Amino acid sequence: MELCQSLNLDNGTKLLFIPNSHHPVVSLQAWIRFGAGDEDESIAGIAHLFEHLLFKGTEKRAVGQIAREIESLGGDLNAFTSYDHTVMHLTLASEHTKQGFEVLSDAIINSVVNEDELSREKPVILEEIKRRNDRPGSKAGDLVRKLLFGDHPYHRPVIGYADVVNNTPREKIMEVYKRYYNRNNVFLVCCGDVSSEKALEYANQYFDKLPDGEKVATRNDSKKNNTFTQKFIHNDSPDSIMYLSCQGPSGSELDSAALDAWTLIMGQGESSRLHNRLVLEEGRVRSLGAWCWAPRNKGSIDFAFRKSGGIANETEWIIDRFWNEINRDLRRDELEKAKKNLLSGLYQSRETVDSLGERFDEKRLIKTLTK
Repeated sequence: MELCQSLNLDNGTKLLFIPNSHHPVVSLQAWIRFGAGDEDESIAGIAHLFEHLLFKGTEKRAVGQIAREIESLGGDLNAFTSYDHTVMHLTLASEHTKQGFEVLSDAIINSVVNEDELSREKPVILEEIKRRNDRPGSKAGDLVRKLLFGDHPYHRPVIGYADVVNNTPREKIMEVYKRYYNRNNVFLVCCGDVSSEKALEYANQYFDKLPDGEKVATRNDSKKNNTFTQKFIHNDSPDSIMYLSCQGPSGSELDSAALDAWTLIMGQGESSRLHNRLVLEEGRVRSLGAWCWAPRNKGSIDFAFRKSGGIANETEWIIDRFWNEINRDLRRDELEKAKKNLLSGLYQSRETVDSLGERFDEKRLIKTLTK
């Protein structure tokens, strides 16, 4: 069996090849090292806006043709934006791998940002922003990030700001596209039932015209803020939400794996410590969650508590119980359970070529595979 390989195209572009012959399908992904975390205030939301337009027409394919072409082969395609990347991905029968590489390269290299499509997509994204702002949990999370990360781009939502999206002209989108969608920022993934030789051959054939260009600037970590308390009112919900958050490690730090296990023990699921104490035993909190967010730069460790009615009178009580639980020593059975849960999630992520490919981002993989 072939091993996972980090390959170099003739033009220097990286290709991660992940063999998987369980089913005759292949997932092709283009990871662009430009996401919401690489924007400034004047273009906050442009990465997500362009993601909506990536499959909407190229110099050789009319609007809608890319989708029809992939779907006619029995495949599907999609895209997503994060703070650290914009990702285009398509899945199709492995016998059509060559066609898949050609279509993906055309969308990455030759996008035209159709003016009519742009005018149609803007209201879609503006509605997404409106719905998001109507959710108290999202508003609370936005406020926490703003206070936690200060001037760092992570303080803004990935989806961006309504005024920026509404007023961004096609010319500005094309400027950002031409500036960053190049061989220094694009990383390819091929996962599925195809040989590494064929994957490299097709990638070289169709991505050879990927232009040279500047690298996305390296970001510094945000400066740690002092302890803060902030209250806000959202009139659309009878619930109260409380966050306890601090800055955490980046995804390249081994501490992030330990904190994944720790937050699972403390606040994930009905058998977690905090759920047992605050929800089941004492019943003064309706629900809670905990997680470690570890992106490219320093992320965060978050605990969120939700209850019906006011939470102000419960703050000291929640914090007291919180410290009591997290300061108790970990039991071996808790740690073993956390490991099993994390491994179970890992194994499930390997069940499809899409999720297997999406587990790998270029910073961690290239560092690991090219040692």
